[in-house]
Amino acid sequence: MTDKSHTSQSTSRLSGPPVNPKFRSALDELVALAHQGQSQQSEVYNPSDDWLTTRMPILDDLPQEQQAKILEEVAELEKIAEEANAVGKAATRVWPEAVVRLDNGGLDFFSQLGVVRRPDLTQYFVDGFEANRDGIAFSSENQELFSEVFEYISSAMRSHFKDADTIIQTDRQVADAPSRSFHARQLLFGVRYLQLPYMWRQLTFDLPKSEYNNTPDIVEVTIPNWLEDLGLPEDLKARINESGLTQLIFKAPTKGLSLHLGFDYAGEHKMGPLSIAMFLVKQNNGLAVQASLSVARAKTIEGQYKNTGMVTIGPSLQGKSTLTIMIELANSALGELLNLQPDSSEGVYPMNDDIVLLQPLSDPIETTRGENRIRISHGIDGTENNFYAVLLD
Repeated sequence: MTDKSHTSQSTSRLSGPPVNPKFRSALDELVALAHQGQSQQSEVYNPSDDWLTTRMPILDDLPQEQQAKILEEVAELEKIAEEANAVGKAATRVWPEAVVRLDNGGLDFFSQLGVVRRPDLTQYFVDGFEANRDGIAFSSENQELFSEVFEYISSAMRSHFKDADTIIQTDRQVADAPSRSFHARQLLFGVRYLQLPYMWRQLTFDLPKSEYNNTPDIVEVTIPNWLEDLGLPEDLKARINESGLTQLIFKAPTKGLSLHLGFDYAGEHKMGPLSIAMFLVKQNNGLAVQASLSVARAKTIEGQYKNTGMVTIGPSLQGKSTLTIMIELANSALGELLNLQPDSSEGVYPMNDDIVLLQPLSDPIETTRGENRIRISHGIDGTENNFYAVLLD
């Protein structure tokens, strides 16, 4: 008997490829193991910032001989970057695999496996929702191939969880409203790219430790050196190379999974959980948009200070936050035209720089504005912690 879910062709381009039962089973096992998580007794179970930074190759802390070699490599990479720039291309690396301590005490990281986000390498498992016209659906052929790959990933996870090693688990919270936030878990294979959990901790909110072992809403599994670290047989590696999927960002929104194979770029790992959160919000009759969230503090004609939320929608690299921050009346042509006096209490304060969630409130708020009664049914939630400002009325 033939399984129709595997072989039948859909008549709608939005329904996605047929689902391979073997692939679905392998995917479900992978997600179940990710939900199980690392041993609580392991040193790689939600390690501290200090644990992460003390294991990083920070340039100033390395022996002089090693520092000299790194600086030699810097010169070589600069030449490669200049050559690439001359033909309108970007270099894949701009600095060696070393961390630079900044004068202000911060740390500067440099990706080794690519320096930009790759939507062209992002594919979606279309299951339980309609395909996006602009998204790349995970094909039947890819499902067949990665049903084998997922078995090796699950085997490695099972082994490392048993031995309480190798996989760094980080449990965080996307958004900060108690009833409108998501428990997100990052599982990083290996201790080579420690900037990923470190930077993700800065971008997200603290999750109560009592909730670490709860089943997460979102799981991000990342294996930067997956072709080397999973023990894949040579024939499987050959088929992966032939498919062209040596780097892959695989998203299964209905499973709450973002899987990153062959990447160490922090921006891609930031967007992994956020993209799944966007799907979850949509499923709950909300709206998630790529936007900046700011607060404008200005004096009204009546002389009262008012805080006003500003949501600026737009794609990456379009200045959503940058241009918003530049809205400043002091010494501006508009200020002179209106004969406004500069006020240091006025300004625009950035709060969030990527994804804004408009989510339904469990208890809508009834209020009045002037003589009008208003019913507030949705809340505006930022997803990141890095830009949050303290604002007083």
